[in-house]
Amino acid sequence: MKNCLKYLLFATPLFFSFVVASQNILTKKAAVEQAFEQNLSVRLARNAVQIAENNTSIFNTGQLPTVSANAGVGLDEGGSRFDYNDGTSLKAKGATSLSGNASLSINYVIYDGKARALNIERLRESKATADLELRQSMEFTALQLLNSYYQVAQLTETVALQREALEVSRQRLERTRYQYEYGQGIRLNVLNAEVDLQRDSVNLLNLEAQLENARRSLNTLIGRQADTTFEIDTTVVYGQGLSLDAILEQARQNNVQLLLAEQDLLLSEYDLRLAETTNLPRISTNATYAYALKDNDTKSAIDWQNIRGLNLGLNLRWDLFDGGIRRTRIANNRVLVNNLQLAKDQLLLDLERDVRNAWQNYQTALFVLNTERRNLATARLNFERSQDQFRLGQIISVEFRQAQLNFLSAATNLSIAKYNAKRFELELLQLSGALLGVGSRE
Repeated sequence: MKNCLKYLLFATPLFFSFVVASQNILTKKAAVEQAFEQNLSVRLARNAVQIAENNTSIFNTGQLPTVSANAGVGLDEGGSRFDYNDGTSLKAKGATSLSGNASLSINYVIYDGKARALNIERLRESKATADLELRQSMEFTALQLLNSYYQVAQLTETVALQREALEVSRQRLERTRYQYEYGQGIRLNVLNAEVDLQRDSVNLLNLEAQLENARRSLNTLIGRQADTTFEIDTTVVYGQGLSLDAILEQARQNNVQLLLAEQDLLLSEYDLRLAETTNLPRISTNATYAYALKDNDTKSAIDWQNIRGLNLGLNLRWDLFDGGIRRTRIANNRVLVNNLQLAKDQLLLDLERDVRNAWQNYQTALFVLNTERRNLATARLNFERSQDQFRLGQIISVEFRQAQLNFLSAATNLSIAKYNAKRFELELLQLSGALLGVGSRE
């Protein structure tokens, strides 16, 4: 029993080293990197960035002229009559003529009230928005994945604790049986030990099922087959030197939701400026080279026509009044800009509240963690003494069981507190915009 206790204490998380003897350990960094490569949400966001990048191309911003070509042929069947001043006339019946035409045109907008330049800038800002949306998707995926990873880690430790508790219960049953067989105990102690062993077996089975479910969920978040086998790294590294003021400042500068709100405001300002350009004239130039021919029947007055030439033009268009549609559109855009500014201000207030709440939760979780460490030390000491007393027959089996349960509960609570503190830290990092660097630090 003493050796079993020593092994149990060795396996207990935080106070003792939990060692996974496996070649297939999935680290937090590797899990995040794989998710960024394979997670479908991240891949969709990355494709959206590619579309936004394509939209900023010179071929999509109106900087180049447009060129068009036209061609056609026709066949006419009919007749004609020409009457002249001298009283003579020329008639043609059943005349057939063949015609053809072709043209090449180039058009280019010289001035459009700076709408083209504004649209180019807006497309570039749209690309920046797509980059932020990709980052938001990566942050959400990383937060989900790390929380899932720590859930697997916590269940891994809990399963290890329960397995050791099961072994302690098995040895306790053997001891009570020996005591009963040699007349040093009663049948009730044996029955109680059997019930406790069965309960521990069921608890272990349930925990192992939870662990396997958590593993499958983690695999799905990574973007790989749900039944992929792996072991977990239960090491937890907490951030050093964190302060509320620094996190608040980082959040104001780097929080992705706040940055997206700023981008929405900027894009709405571009929309307003683009709407205002419709009040200005539009100047464009064009050049067309055309060729046309017509081959008439010999009965026609004109046997052959051949026309070709170059046409150059300069066009001015100015919509002076459209019934007030543009004025209404511009007024609505101004209201939208104001609304987005108000939404940004509200988001900033909400962000400060969320950071302060997360900080309070984090500090509370750290306090609970330290308290659970002390509780475990007390429960361990109580279990050691109870074990000695049980071996000497100074306490009954039920009292020893209670000491065992207290120790198991303290170890489990410490494991839960360990990962709860880390989850609150991840929330702080996400709010401050520093979450994507956590995978490379651990």
